[in-house]
Amino acid sequence: MTQTFSPVRRIRHRAAPADGPSVFDPRTLELFLLGAELDEEDAKAAGLVGYVAPLWCLTALPHREPRLDRNGEVPREWVQVNGSVTMRLRPGLVGAGTARERWAYPFGVIPRHLLAWIETEVKRGGDAWHPDMLTLDLGGSMNAFLHAIGYRSNGGGSRGNATRLADQITRLAYADVIVTDTREDGDGAWNHRGEHFSFIGGVNLWWSDRHRHGDTLFPSTIRLTAEYAASIMDRAVPIDLRALRNLQDANAGALAIDLYYWLVRRVFTLNHGKRNSVLVTWQQLASQTGGQYASVRDFKKAVLGKPGKSGPGALQTMLLAAYPAADVAPTEAGLLVKRSPLTVTRRHVIDA
Repeated sequence: MTQTFSPVRRIRHRAAPADGPSVFDPRTLELFLLGAELDEEDAKAAGLVGYVAPLWCLTALPHREPRLDRNGEVPREWVQVNGSVTMRLRPGLVGAGTARERWAYPFGVIPRHLLAWIETEVKRGGDAWHPDMLTLDLGGSMNAFLHAIGYRSNGGGSRGNATRLADQITRLAYADVIVTDTREDGDGAWNHRGEHFSFIGGVNLWWSDRHRHGDTLFPSTIRLTAEYAASIMDRAVPIDLRALRNLQDANAGALAIDLYYWLVRRVFTLNHGKRNSVLVTWQQLASQTGGQYASVRDFKKAVLGKPGKSGPGALQTMLLAAYPAADVAPTEAGLLVKRSPLTVTRRHVIDA
């Protein structure tokens, strides 16, 4: 049996009047209200156009810390596949020279928001970006920078946002990426392209892991690699920064962010191609964004929500809060995506 989700624009007439009961459960209503602003004004008109590297529309970082292998060691690679494109993420050595030295991957929502901030600053030429030195100024206040990427300060400690951010910055700084694209033609000819790069060439962090109100004496900085900076300038994909803010406010999780990036590119491709719709199978989508689920069935449950459980799954959360204009229908085979209004009205070209 096919399950369907109507786009938000099709269900606005179902919202209850101000003096009547809501037809939505509390969580759905919360997400509905978060996304209402996106239908009222385009991101460009609101001055809230952001950018992400095209890699994040095709593949994804781990959602959580990858499990140790059968030998009790950190896996050597995190592999994501999307058609002919394969991303191999390799862990970096963090805490070098200390008792906490270990190999570790960037994972979860924090590096996703961090990368979106980096890529937006570089593409837009923001105040924090110094292109001559490939350097981004993070400022002297951890609290201020947390706010810049959509987080609230919740004090120090090992579970505080400040500590988690510093940890994820260093994980991202020392990780390596290999991206390959191999395509074969029917006559036996083939083409292979590949890139091997790091995101960050250097870090200089002066933040304290304790809660403080003032700035530190020196600003914290990160220096991007030339390859990464060039890829942002050449091929960054425009997004609506309000969508990321809404997903953060909704505590939506990494999968919802990945689905948003994926859908932005899919809709753009449809709107600029000959087809009116495309069906992406659950297996295809899982290999791109769901590599840490035990099975495709488990991945599908995470996307759609578990039957009998309250609240929407990652897909409806994303559609309601981040992309209410999208026309997407889950089927038994996968997700059927149809031509829809773009997230940002633009003349930009997304590298297909």
